[in-house]
Amino acid sequence: GVRRLLALRQPAAVQRRLLHATTMLALLAADALMRLGDTRQAEAWYGTARTASDDTGDPRLRALVRAQETMLSYHYGDPSDTVRLAREARMLAGNAPSSPAALAAAAEARALARLGDRTAAKAALAEAEQIFARMRGSNQDDLAFAFSERRLHFYRAGTLIELGALAEDSLLRWGEEGFHSLDLGLVLLEQAEHLARDGDVERACGLAVEALLRVPVEQRTSIVLNRAQTLLGSVPPELTDAQSVRDLRELLEDTLPQTPLAAALATQNLAGGITQAYRGSTAVADRPGHLSHHGARRATHRDPWPGNRHDAPGHVRPGRPTMDIA
Repeated sequence: GVRRLLALRQPAAVQRRLLHATTMLALLAADALMRLGDTRQAEAWYGTARTASDDTGDPRLRALVRAQETMLSYHYGDPSDTVRLAREARMLAGNAPSSPAALAAAAEARALARLGDRTAAKAALAEAEQIFARMRGSNQDDLAFAFSERRLHFYRAGTLIELGALAEDSLLRWGEEGFHSLDLGLVLLEQAEHLARDGDVERACGLAVEALLRVPVEQRTSIVLNRAQTLLGSVPPELTDAQSVRDLRELLEDTLPQTPLAAALATQNLAGGITQAYRGSTAVADRPGHLSHHGARRATHRDPWPGNRHDAPGHVRPGRPTMDIA
């Protein structure tokens, strides 16, 4: 319906509202696809949201799109791209307290912490907390993308873990009730990755098992499983028979057939064991730096609906999915 109305000549006020609706619908699609691990389609829909928001000329809406898009590059790409997008969002958001401004500052803090810039990460996190404190009692943002206290806890915990804090300390400080189950799983996986980088692989695998068990099976999408699988793939040969490593391997093998990815893997008839199939299905998502901000915009400039572009034979467009998610 929105696409059909956009194709017709509309009064300026109506056109602006339609572009706003297009932006919000595209963001919802992009966020869902990002969590499923379909990075190409997510990238295309973020590009659609970016194009539509830019056409509205609304700085806050433009900031919201870029702030939301930081999640894609953080989880599947290069944290440096996350920092760039976050700073662009903060510039567009201006000095007024808002959800886009708070999210952008929090996303910048977490990415800077992963990049090892401790001083800048702490400064960005402090700014996110200050913006959020100034937002209290306001009702100026779209509810679907409001930056809540629970979301602030999630980003704060991720930042502090990258800076060397323990997940247990973060959870004790704010309580597990301060996190959604998926967010809690991701926080624990952040800690597991940090432990693995420090050489404590067995403990890392044990914590990854705990992280997966905290997330309901139906929510164990690629954004969770991909990180656990990457951790398992980093185990040195001499530790492959360690109890925690075996537990993680068995849990992944038991989990995958029950997840939304299973139907996609069956459809594509991928051969080999479950672990190998999973690796193959997320090869694009695993590749650091794969995402291209400018490429996504070019791909969606003419037609803002990724699923309706017509390509030349043999051309692979950025919006083409890596797998058909059931």
